[in-house]
Amino acid sequence: MPPESEQKVLGEIGGKRAIVLGCGGGQDLVALARLGATELVGVDASAVQLEHARTLLDAENVRARLLEQSISDVSAIADESFALAVSIHALTYVERAGACLREVHRILTKGGTFGMSVRHPIDASTRDSPPYGFTKPYFQVVTHGSWRSLGGESSPFTSYHRTIADRFTLIKQSNLVIDSLQEPRPTRHRLWAGDDYNEKLDWTPGTLIITAKKPL
Repeated sequence: MPPESEQKVLGEIGGKRAIVLGCGGGQDLVALARLGATELVGVDASAVQLEHARTLLDAENVRARLLEQSISDVSAIADESFALAVSIHALTYVERAGACLREVHRILTKGGTFGMSVRHPIDASTRDSPPYGFTKPYFQVVTHGSWRSLGGESSPFTSYHRTIADRFTLIKQSNLVIDSLQEPRPTRHRLWAGDDYNEKLDWTPGTLIITAKKPL
């Protein structure tokens, strides 16, 4: 997770039923369990990632239900099931982000909290090495690339780097009410590899963090 993960943006977590949308290898589930969240559920479309999550959860003695499905359609989850929904750097890779946010509204209890982070669109539009110039238009949403997996092989993937205004609009359209929007400065602990990128974080935020509430 990026250094901005040290920021406490979700409020009190202890005792809340929590779901992680795009749980990947399960690290966020473990973090929420340590903070006192209960009845944890993790959703991810990747069977491989969920297998890593099971291994990690077993090693950390954390109990969580894992579901293999798209986070744009979590119809297996009942209405108003969770007081807390979290998506950490997953919505960057979701084409139907609006559908996902509508599902968040449906599964949250009234007054429930949604916390999300994505790669900041300015960071995604600029080089990771000096002079950090633009490599694509800020308003270009879709980009194609490849990701080197844990096994060393490259896999193609598509990113959706929506503008801040686009993120705001999608959340508003889902009938959630934005509580906070943060573009955090880097903390003293630099967890990213590479001095160039660490220095870049002094120029532009690497992460966009938004929290929202389901109205009472």
